[in-house]
Amino acid sequence: MNGGVLNAAYERFHRTGPEWGDRLTNHGPMAAEVLVRRGHEEAVDRWVDAYIRRLDELPSATGEITDNDWASALGDGRRVGDWTAYFIRQLAEQPWRQVLATWWARLLPGIAAGTTHGVIRTGHVVRALLAGAECPPTLDELAHALAFWAARAQSTPAAAVPAGRRDPLAALDSLPRIPDQQGTVSARFGQLAELADWPASVAGLRPPATPDDVPARLADLVSAATLRYLTHGHGQPVLLVHTATAPNAVLHTLPALPPGLWAPSLTAVWAATAAIFSSYAPARGAPRAALPAPPASRDATAELVDRAVAHADEHVIKFTDTAAEVYTRTGQTGALAAALRAGSLIPPSRLTGGDMEQLVSASLPSRGSFGALLRAGRHRASLSQEQLAARAELSERTVRDLEAGRVRSPRPGTVRLLADALQLSGPERDSWVAAAWRDPRQSGPAGPVAGGTARASPGFVVGFIAVAPWGWPGPEPTGGSLGGQGEWCGREDLPACWAEVIRVLTTGNEHDIDQAGRTGGPCWVFGLGSRRTFADSGRAEGRGRSAGARQQVPLPRPGRQRAGR
Repeated sequence: MNGGVLNAAYERFHRTGPEWGDRLTNHGPMAAEVLVRRGHEEAVDRWVDAYIRRLDELPSATGEITDNDWASALGDGRRVGDWTAYFIRQLAEQPWRQVLATWWARLLPGIAAGTTHGVIRTGHVVRALLAGAECPPTLDELAHALAFWAARAQSTPAAAVPAGRRDPLAALDSLPRIPDQQGTVSARFGQLAELADWPASVAGLRPPATPDDVPARLADLVSAATLRYLTHGHGQPVLLVHTATAPNAVLHTLPALPPGLWAPSLTAVWAATAAIFSSYAPARGAPRAALPAPPASRDATAELVDRAVAHADEHVIKFTDTAAEVYTRTGQTGALAAALRAGSLIPPSRLTGGDMEQLVSASLPSRGSFGALLRAGRHRASLSQEQLAARAELSERTVRDLEAGRVRSPRPGTVRLLADALQLSGPERDSWVAAAWRDPRQSGPAGPVAGGTARASPGFVVGFIAVAPWGWPGPEPTGGSLGGQGEWCGREDLPACWAEVIRVLTTGNEHDIDQAGRTGGPCWVFGLGSRRTFADSGRAEGRGRSAGARQQVPLPRPGRQRAGR
């Protein structure tokens, strides 16, 4: 996990409160953790820039919470600033696992805090800590997560401890619904106590025989809730996401907890999940014809995450992360379809107006690997790997391999097709091409003057493509020139020229070659065989076909002046 990117996001969010507006939850730290863990670090800064504008400042402390009087402050949302200061002190004095174990036991009865956002935020930061990201920003994030949970602690209606025989999916299906599915969370939960069969239906879940059974039982609950979101998510697309993400947060926190807390954790999160499902899920599921088909691509989980990042909604990002885990663990394609369902039910415009426009129109990073630039460009265009491949007339595997860095030297034609599909131009296209042919073992430009202009050097090297002016003092290779007016394609900015050159080299089309010659003056076109030599890939003048030679000639020095200027 890239701690630097995540830590920077945490530090920005720690100046904001856990809620904004009318008690809406701040999902920023949770979504940022998913983006980083899923390998989308390049999207974090722009996502945070767009999201953080809506948030309110962290409330100031109004008093001090101590070990002696904490119980009186539990569930008091006005004291979230006090709780944050308290947990920062606790984590400065004790190991984080000790603080977590102590307060997990105290907070479990109020697990419905923020409609389970307290436990979900805690689960995300614990995953980062367990991955080795133990540092001040991450520990502060744990303090903020526990503080939110404590300030908004809310219990679920009384229900019996699981003692039945039903697996999680059957237990969910057996839950009754409240008679009036309207109003606030508290109003809906208040109706559960009036349901005569509520306690028995919650108790119908099969309990774990030993603590060692708890992880598998929780995983089954996450899977069941994910599958039921597919059919019932339309009842309340946002809140029903929590029926899967809350137990998933508990599942991933178990390794940091004493085994004695595992079974109580399952009991508490099952009660919260059941309460949300009974309060918001419709009695009947959507007809099969209304449900999306799961993606058929070979790397379906990567495609789902890509779509979620492009969608940009925080709930979709987190739910897709959970659904992808379910599919990886079980192979159930319904989990993939559920992620697509969330993306269709929850509008992407939750980053509205200027926020969404900024995220989509943000410029590409100026540095980084070609794979990172490709992924960033695709996200900006809100395209999945499958969609970009179709637009560029390439295979989805090609796009996937390029983003993963499995292809070190992409073909010029591939780079051009992708640049065209993403509508890149000007400096962005220049950086794109330079990154495509940068030696992956080097951190700097591949050529001696990469990033310069035609007037800066007699040879502008872009990885595996070089352009030399008419009359350069090196030996002439076998092949032809394009044009003959003593100019560099008639343009001051040479990168604008390589696009034409690369197009000529990759299409093999006589018309393209002729047009390239007409659009400017002379230039030699070479395929760069290595950093030190040219391998001729020119085309014989007037014949419009390959000269066939592959003569190795010296690479001109960057400081030598052009002849005739």
